[in-house]
Amino acid sequence: MDLEDTITAEEILASRRISRQKTLVSLSAGVLAGAAAAYFHHEDHQLSQPYFSLIHGFLTSGLFTTLLYLPLNSFSPRGLAVALQAIKLSFRQLQRGNLEEKIAKTTPAMLRFLEDAQSLARDPLLKRKLQVSLDITRNDYDLGLRHAVSLLRVYQKANPLIRLWHSLHDVGMSVSSTIANFNKRPQFVFGRGLEMLARGMPHTAEKHFSRACDIVDLLRIPMNCFYAYVLDFLTQQNPRMYEKRQQQWKKTVDLLLEDPDYLQQFRRLGTSRHEVLEIGSEGLLHDTFIFKRDNPSEHLTREYLLDQTLYTFFDDKEAVAQPLTCFIHKDKQYLVLRRIPGNVLLKSDLAQFMPFLYQVHTLLKKQQEKFPPGLLIARQYAPYLEQRYGQRVPSEQQKSRVLTALYRLAEQLDQQPKNVIHGDLHPDNVLSRTTSFTILDLEHLCLATRNLDLAALLEHDKFCLTESEQTEALHAYYQQDQGCISFEECYRDYQYGALFRALQVRGVLESHSYGSDLSEQKKLQEYYTQRAQRALAALQSLDRHSAAPLEDLLLI
Repeated sequence: MDLEDTITAEEILASRRISRQKTLVSLSAGVLAGAAAAYFHHEDHQLSQPYFSLIHGFLTSGLFTTLLYLPLNSFSPRGLAVALQAIKLSFRQLQRGNLEEKIAKTTPAMLRFLEDAQSLARDPLLKRKLQVSLDITRNDYDLGLRHAVSLLRVYQKANPLIRLWHSLHDVGMSVSSTIANFNKRPQFVFGRGLEMLARGMPHTAEKHFSRACDIVDLLRIPMNCFYAYVLDFLTQQNPRMYEKRQQQWKKTVDLLLEDPDYLQQFRRLGTSRHEVLEIGSEGLLHDTFIFKRDNPSEHLTREYLLDQTLYTFFDDKEAVAQPLTCFIHKDKQYLVLRRIPGNVLLKSDLAQFMPFLYQVHTLLKKQQEKFPPGLLIARQYAPYLEQRYGQRVPSEQQKSRVLTALYRLAEQLDQQPKNVIHGDLHPDNVLSRTTSFTILDLEHLCLATRNLDLAALLEHDKFCLTESEQTEALHAYYQQDQGCISFEECYRDYQYGALFRALQVRGVLESHSYGSDLSEQKKLQEYYTQRAQRALAALQSLDRHSAAPLEDLLLI
């Protein structure tokens, strides 16, 4: 989901029209009050003219402005009832007692008040400000940020005098903001900052965010992540804030390094080159912040550039994780990403995921020329296979046969079109939700046959797909491809990719240790050996002549 919640031009025009009407009424009331004061003024009054009339006019105009810019119409019967409800609620909050208990007891009433006020408000922008207060009261800070950001954009485009006027008449209008002043919990202080954003007051908002981040609390690190994320948006509006954003991310990393509970959560996942830490917080963050760290090298920098490039390609901002920053701090390089929550891809998700994967491959193919020069690396099949398996056969005669088989496999793969692919698309690198998916870890993005992506997914040991299940999944993918002449040809090309992937994973398992359970790793090696044999058998049945030299791969 994109950060900004779009506000239409019609809403802005309607809000300005209502604002002008309210301003005209309050000024007219002030003029009439001043005229009346001049008419009834006595010469022996202590305050002489014109000061007597001006004071009456300003006070009357100020009173009308306050009443008219309340979140509801206090002059209507229903509006007056809701206003009295707000006053009663404020008195309950000011009573002595345990703050947490008072909040728990008054939250339902607060929600009812905000919902009633929102339904009564005629101003579209005022409705959206009340929605931010509702989001905060519901502890939905992610959604509150999206709504606040959309309002901030409107105010930043407005005339400076209009911004000043809105800031003046907005002060004190939000009930939840008033309560936040009495509440020292970081969530409420942070919520106050979101409300300041919604009013077009980013500098005041920053003060609240900074104050919330300094409060020692269990949510301190997620709070600092969220503040850095807010600064990331503000940097897009004001590039001069870039350094401040970077300093906030570094401060967050310092907090991580000082916290032993978080520090021990940095770990390598699967075949990833980097240590990874995930930070989320129920009740504050729906989304998750991903920290990747490694020794300074080109790998994280390349991944950051790839993430940035791909994020601009997708209209659906859930399709890939959002890259936030990449920096070196205390002799380590860090990459920070933000992603929305989801579940690891399951076998039952394949029917929906395969058409989505085809759309991703199609988009990457169309956008291939837009990647920065030198960022995409073409997969070299023959050198990889020779390095991995060329020296493993002791007999010179068998070695020659094995190398011939390896070169034959590489030749078949080279004949397939090279497109931009993920490069390591196993189930753990895909998050599934009800109607969408997110593809993770783009560090292996490269130019190769798309069948390597398909094989990485469909040959994976977590799925253990039967031939019929595999065929069904491939049908779901190739049905989207109008360029597929026949499924049999596509299926044959897939089997070459499956054979390469099985040999690739088996070779990695044989040369690296993953975890302490060596027996489990041995089982995985046997599994991928069997998958290689199954792919070879399928090729022999589909294309006996071309697959004949590949039989010597069984020698390894």
